[in-house]
Amino acid sequence: EAVQFFMQNARRVRVTFSPQAEAQHVARICRLVDGIPLALELAATWLKVLSCAQIADEIERSLDILTTRQQNMPVRHRSMRAVLEQAWQLLTAPEQAVLKQLALLRGGFDQEAAQNVAGATLLILAALVEKALLHQIAGRYQIHELLRQFALEQLQQHPDQLAATQTRHSHYYLALLQTMAELKQLDIEFENVRTSWRTAVTAADFAPIQKAADAFYRYYARRALYQEGQHDFMILIERLASQPTCATWQALLCTAQRCLGAFCYHVGDYTAATTYLQQALQCAQMTHAQGEQMWSLAFLGLLAGWQGREAESDELFAQSLAISH
Repeated sequence: EAVQFFMQNARRVRVTFSPQAEAQHVARICRLVDGIPLALELAATWLKVLSCAQIADEIERSLDILTTRQQNMPVRHRSMRAVLEQAWQLLTAPEQAVLKQLALLRGGFDQEAAQNVAGATLLILAALVEKALLHQIAGRYQIHELLRQFALEQLQQHPDQLAATQTRHSHYYLALLQTMAELKQLDIEFENVRTSWRTAVTAADFAPIQKAADAFYRYYARRALYQEGQHDFMILIERLASQPTCATWQALLCTAQRCLGAFCYHVGDYTAATTYLQQALQCAQMTHAQGEQMWSLAFLGLLAGWQGREAESDELFAQSLAISH
């Protein structure tokens, strides 16, 4: 229905509009605005000067594109921002405080996450559902993407609150990652988990990262997200290198080098894999980290085997097995 509604408005703006040529981007627009009719109508007005792909990109950047100058629309309906500001003013101060912190949560969330990240009580969540600012599906809460963008803007106006909420979000989801064994559960929560990891790396908040690093690696490996894993562990190593030398984080550096080497191995970059795994092994030997030595030797054994160096591969596996025992 959302696609059909957008098409109707699109043809009013551009008679030659071809739904077949832009079907993928039309669907993206509909998802970004959660099928809200006013938002779809406002988005379609931009077809005079933009393609559907450009409109979708602009919606992701800012709410302000969802505006029209058409005089035949009431002033309060000429922009989504005006509509959202009107809804925002109807909230109580506690509801506003919770909603703007919930804006950091992506892909839905449960009551426990809302409590830990935003201090949301069940009563406030129920009030937000009653006011149609949240909706609940199978025990999880969802927030409209446009409303999430607007609420996040409110939070960003208060840098101290933003930083504190980001820290709570990061600590909660990195701790949760360590307890989740089922891939389906990880799939549901992973957008928040990955955001929490990147927040902690940017803040050089290494303690929760150290506890969650192996679980983070395992998820990427089990889902064959090797390039994504390369990216995130490379950024972690660079962030560690930018900090003052600290023995506390040597174990994390060993883990990061070993994980990055493993991802390089999986994508077939054997030269880089060898470099990082040897660095991990040296680091692990210096810090007497037997687990890291075991895994680094095992991956180096795999590398040697794939490259036809069978005797070296056997020796590396034997060393890894000895440590394992």
